[in-house]
Amino acid sequence: MSEVRPTFSDERRLREVSGLPVFGTVVMASTEAQLAKRKRGLIALVLSFLSLLSAYAAIMAMLLPVVVFFFAQRAFMRGVVFGGVEK
Repeated sequence: MSEVRPTFSDERRLREVSGLPVFGTVVMASTEAQLAKRKRGLIALVLSFLSLLSAYAAIMAMLLPVVVFFFAQRAFMRGVVFGGVEK
């Protein structure tokens, strides 16, 4: 992201990169609207992550009985006698 919008976090780093003296800096000030938009974005991100996590949990919860049934069926079939001849 720093390649898209290059910024510097402090004066020292700007001076090192540019090789020029730095006379002052300007801090980033956000408006209430910008802060609200950022907060909504973070909430959307968290809700998206939780939705994805719950979908994964639901799929795993549906898959678990199938896996248990498969292994129980295999164990049961090992003990079954077919045609009077033991396996």
